[in-house]
Amino acid sequence: MKYNYKKTIMGTLGLLALALSLNYASGPGSSVNGSNAVTGAPFNGGATCTNCHGGVSNYGATASMQLISGGNVATVYNPGWNYTLRITRSAPSVPPAGGFGFQVTSASTTAPLYTTVNTWGTPPAGTALRTISGRQYVEHTSKISNGTTQINIPWTGPAAGTGQVRFNLALNTVNGNGANSGDQVITATLTLNQAALPVSWLYFRGHISAGAAVLEWGTTNELSNGHFTIEKSLDGQNFQELNRVDATEGSGIENHYTYTDAATAANAYYRISQTDVSGEQTFFNTIQLRQDVEGINYHYMNGDEIIVNVNAAEASFVQVRIIGLDGKVITAAPVGLVPGFNSFPVSKPGLPGIYFLNVSNEKGTVYSSKLILP
Repeated sequence: MKYNYKKTIMGTLGLLALALSLNYASGPGSSVNGSNAVTGAPFNGGATCTNCHGGVSNYGATASMQLISGGNVATVYNPGWNYTLRITRSAPSVPPAGGFGFQVTSASTTAPLYTTVNTWGTPPAGTALRTISGRQYVEHTSKISNGTTQINIPWTGPAAGTGQVRFNLALNTVNGNGANSGDQVITATLTLNQAALPVSWLYFRGHISAGAAVLEWGTTNELSNGHFTIEKSLDGQNFQELNRVDATEGSGIENHYTYTDAATAANAYYRISQTDVSGEQTFFNTIQLRQDVEGINYHYMNGDEIIVNVNAAEASFVQVRIIGLDGKVITAAPVGLVPGFNSFPVSKPGLPGIYFLNVSNEKGTVYSSKLILP
């Protein structure tokens, strides 16, 4: 019997072509411009599934996106909040063997333009995360049944200051014929702005007065702010709530608050947070207040600075040093003191850890303290 190599080779090639066409019609997006990114976004070069899938079919396919929070549709996003990106689609005229696939991503539309904000959670079954050129996409892993009308993908709002965010979606409705023809590709976008922050912080600071810790903070543009919470710690790690202070709302005006802790310690840490009317809590800053045995010299944290307060008997120059646990001097600077009360800032080390603050002159140490930077 003569073996027909030509027929065998042609048959094998035919099966391979069929397998490839099924993959392209039903599986993840194939390479387009060498990137596999086909959402139609500007950073994808506008490429969509139409680069492979064609035809003039119209199955009445529709697609839209919504951001869901607590069962409600969100019209803005809050930084750090957890949401669900809901893709809703339909294709009433697709053949019974048909189905669909999709690819979606998100990015900022403000400077720096197209920064990736793909803080996705675990995608649902039948879909997966895919990284292309450093950007994450969510896409199908196999053909999804036409009976599926919604896909819900966890997503977290990006950091404050990201600005406007846009989701780009490409959805391909396939007829299930095993080829790349006779399909319908549609795209959709969803654009959301960052919600206005409930509070714009001005400062949080403190000082020792008559043995008590006096805490002060200022805000502006309080919108939907519920209250402030003051917490205290003796080790800089474990905090307990001291008090809650009701907010004073007002757009465009400054609000200033004061709280006194009469039972302060020789060394104490205080932190403040605000809770908006929806119950979302945001921490602002932690400060440290320490007083020596006589209660006349102390320091506190204020943002990126350490404010040192020293009472001097006479005018002198002191050397202010911050020293690491290994004995290495991190920063050193001379400061001139005048008789009486002196207050001056010292730059805080950039890394968290344990340090020592030392203020000394030719006569010896004027003030020293351990610093714990969380």
